[in-house]
Amino acid sequence: MSSKRIWSKIRISIAALVLISLPSGLSSRAVYADDLQPRTVRVGSSYASEVTDHTFTFRMVTPSNVGSIAFEYCSNSPLFTEPCVAPSGLDVDAFILGDQTGITDFSKNAVETTTSRAVLSRTINAQPSQDLEYELENITNPDGSVATVFVRISMYASNDGTGSAFDTGAVAFVIEEPFDVDAYVPPYLTFCVGVSVAVDCSSATGFLSEFGEFSAASTITATTQMSASSNDGDGYVIYVNGQTMTSGNNVISPLLVRSAATPGVSQFGLNLRQNTSPSVGANPQQGPVGSGSAIGDYSFPNQFTFVNGDVVAGATKSSGFTRYTVSYIVNVSNNQAPGVYATSLQYTALATF
Repeated sequence: MSSKRIWSKIRISIAALVLISLPSGLSSRAVYADDLQPRTVRVGSSYASEVTDHTFTFRMVTPSNVGSIAFEYCSNSPLFTEPCVAPSGLDVDAFILGDQTGITDFSKNAVETTTSRAVLSRTINAQPSQDLEYELENITNPDGSVATVFVRISMYASNDGTGSAFDTGAVAFVIEEPFDVDAYVPPYLTFCVGVSVAVDCSSATGFLSEFGEFSAASTITATTQMSASSNDGDGYVIYVNGQTMTSGNNVISPLLVRSAATPGVSQFGLNLRQNTSPSVGANPQQGPVGSGSAIGDYSFPNQFTFVNGDVVAGATKSSGFTRYTVSYIVNVSNNQAPGVYATSLQYTALATF
């Protein structure tokens, strides 16, 4: 491998529910656009079919000409590489633009706005990186046939929400049945992801973890962290979505069956435990009354796997914060094609309430 240089990186992000902040962005799309971060959505009401307001807060990362922002609502996925399925019963076509913070000369683009995509437009000019907030009023929530609604946010140099976006990111919120506030404590799910996070999600830093240079002689490792807490009586589950490491058409094989790390064999996998072979990672760290744990094949020290859509962690009852350290391993064979290898992984936390 001395004549080849293979570098890699993992981009991570978060999709979480119930009016929470999504502090670090990973989407599975190609990395042509920067991530809007941090970003949040606040909904005036999470009840099905309610007419309410949705307020989006995010940071524009890339200094650029700014002409439009699009908010696309999807019922199936926050990933920009996936087709967007509009939530049943949603209507944003009649939205009214309320308060604006940051770039404050936007107006509704009625021509490009549809029942599931709100577009704001302005006169195109250059803007620096800055914090932005926009309140969309008079939105009709989905009818409750799906519980989770994802909103994909994209910023464009064009003034009609078309072309290539220069900054993107996704947020999520829950549609729920009304509950009697005299009888129930409001549900919550708090979830954060980053290269490192505080146990209580009070801080989260980084969204890009780099492996460095691969070698057929040794296993290369990297880590990220996430933390979750929920008062749902049935707890929560955390999913991982994405693909293995690729460089163009060249692929590092994912460990579809739980296996040990073996230098010289093409492998990509992860677990959520402290390992000694190789020495990487940490066991789940419990905060006060935390009860979360790694799940299934991801709970074995020194064993690694990766299957798109797997549940990797969760709690079976209401739980305080549990911080998980995700350990990634990569091995390559002597004939692995050189290149810059990368993947995007999406972690999604769900609670039933």
